[in-house]
Amino acid sequence: MSKLDALTLDDLNINPYLIATMNLSTPEQIVDFYVDQYFYRSIVTAFGSVFQMISQIFGEAAKVHDIDLLFKRKGRNHFVQLKSGPEGFTGPALRRTVERLEQVKKEDPKCETIIAFAYGTHRRLSPVWQRELKADEILVGREFWEFVFQDKDGYKVLFELAKKAGMVRENTLEEAFGERKIRTFESVCEDANKRILEQWVQKYGTGETSIRNMLEDNV
Repeated sequence: MSKLDALTLDDLNINPYLIATMNLSTPEQIVDFYVDQYFYRSIVTAFGSVFQMISQIFGEAAKVHDIDLLFKRKGRNHFVQLKSGPEGFTGPALRRTVERLEQVKKEDPKCETIIAFAYGTHRRLSPVWQRELKADEILVGREFWEFVFQDKDGYKVLFELAKKAGMVRENTLEEAFGERKIRTFESVCEDANKRILEQWVQKYGTGETSIRNMLEDNV
């Protein structure tokens, strides 16, 4: 949210040819598209690290190259390579992970090696590389969160926490009267759209002329 609040027109890497291809014909459409693109690209890229951070509350960083997490349970080490979703790996990345897990197993024969996916189901794992998954356990979705939280309903708890995390209550003058402003990602994107559209008008003008001015400025 703070990054969206700081976003400016100059931060948007506008591709005029993409605009033309998508038939975005007004400044409003262009700004809306690029603010959304910035938001979705940023949050999807960053969210994988959120899963690791949550997991590390109950475990720790493995400090092994290509292995993300270490859980110590009943005197036994559990080494986990975590992927966000079932699309998971590229072929080379999966092979590196499997080789690393095999090496860890040789060094610590009593350990358990795990390849995990934070969401999804087994049937959604890629058939292209699924046959190459080699570990003591393959945990997908709720299986992984049951392992992390030691609770079969852990995935439900995480879902409710995620919903709460998507809202921020801000202190406002109205708080003195028992009201607080609630901001969601949707409202922050709307604020960014309005602010950047104003910057567009100041820099390029309005209407079709502004789009030609934008083209000259970006090519």
